[in-house]
Amino acid sequence: MDDKVTGGQGDRVMGERREMRSETQYDAIIVGARAAGAVMAALMAQENFRVLLVDRVTFPKTTLSCPLTFGNTFDVLKKIGVLEKIEAIGAPKLRLYQTQIGNVRLYGRMLPHAGFDYAYQIRRELYDEVIFNHVAQMPNVETRLGFNVTDLIWENERVVGVRGREGGGGDEIEIRAEAVIGADGIFSTIAEKVNAKKYNVIAGHTCIYFAYYENVKPAADEPTATIYYDADEHFAFVTANSDSDLTVISISLPASQFERVRQNYENVHFEYAQKIPEMGERMRDAKRVTPVYGVSPRDSFYREPFGNGWVLIGDAAYYKDPLPGQGIHDALRSAELATRAFVEYHALGKSERAWDAAFRVYHKTRDDETQPMYELTDFYADLERKRLPQEMDLFRAIAASPKWSNIYVSMFNGVTSVNWFRRFDTVLRILLEWRWRQLRDKLLGRRAIENRATELQSATTSPSRPTATRLQ
Repeated sequence: MDDKVTGGQGDRVMGERREMRSETQYDAIIVGARAAGAVMAALMAQENFRVLLVDRVTFPKTTLSCPLTFGNTFDVLKKIGVLEKIEAIGAPKLRLYQTQIGNVRLYGRMLPHAGFDYAYQIRRELYDEVIFNHVAQMPNVETRLGFNVTDLIWENERVVGVRGREGGGGDEIEIRAEAVIGADGIFSTIAEKVNAKKYNVIAGHTCIYFAYYENVKPAADEPTATIYYDADEHFAFVTANSDSDLTVISISLPASQFERVRQNYENVHFEYAQKIPEMGERMRDAKRVTPVYGVSPRDSFYREPFGNGWVLIGDAAYYKDPLPGQGIHDALRSAELATRAFVEYHALGKSERAWDAAFRVYHKTRDDETQPMYELTDFYADLERKRLPQEMDLFRAIAASPKWSNIYVSMFNGVTSVNWFRRFDTVLRILLEWRWRQLRDKLLGRRAIENRATELQSATTSPSRPTATRLQ
């Protein structure tokens, strides 16, 4: 007969009685050992907490992700001592960012965040393995790969550990901890077991296909991340120079195209490259060196990120369309905030009230920090919406100004506040400056136009680095 235990999180069937091996108590068990989980393990270990880091896979192992790591993420990598190892992978530093819509192209250089004015694009199998191997050597961290968590242990309506099996077989093992952290991705087992509620859900706009290629012609004379939007055909190409002299090519297509494209997904990049002459030329001699990885249309969402004895971080807690490449930053930032909450919980006396107070701050801070980019991403990812003339005028105005182009692309590394940039007075200022330059050029004639062209050209090729404080 099954034992049925009723708790605050709903009824839970514990399964048949059986003998289980019970293992040592930890301060935290982190389920999911990729970027978010590994970084949180490192941060907690630095605070002298004893951590067990587990994952059902072993590394190296690819995953459906090809994000950029922006400068606002390097601080935490530096703090845990792994940044030099990431840089040793040898990926090029991306300082130039281009966005093209129709015949208008924007060139921008990100303003430095804590001194970092560049980003990296690194294959996840390399990126995750470097971080995991570093964290696995840290004091206070134990690791267990190939360990599949099958259930949670509940006592007095609180999560107090996990059950799982090595390699998917053998006896079930019971491991206890003060807290269980779910860093196990969008389809999180931990989120499912605690019935974490979703909110602010947005239906998936896009399907995405990406792969890594060699022999792709560069988009500029330096390492570059480039986005090509085709407003008529409703798709977006993202390309970036990656590690090992490879180029990642990702295409976002409307969700309505998913069933058609999946029938011939291996040729999708070459098919759509022909619709953009520059992209077709860049891919003329390209050779694909990885499989084409596909991501079906997925809803964006927030999940309640904590409850009695459990916490969610990374994609397990919050997910949005990958088009702007924010996944790594969001994952590592959530690891920082959750670690800070765990420290505060201990400082406040480790009571139930202390837990609730500390992690309410985590919850609110996460939502406050991510909501502006969440809304902006929804706007960008809706590829089938009609581009209004006013929207294109704003894009032309930004593209015409090196200053505003730099400020615009710096939304993606956290220097420019998304809310500030989208404010009415900011948009009005951009448009008025643009109109004034047009009027000035008309009055002054050809010399002014030539000077303007020289200014734009120097903005894309100058070795000087723009500087600014946070714009908000």
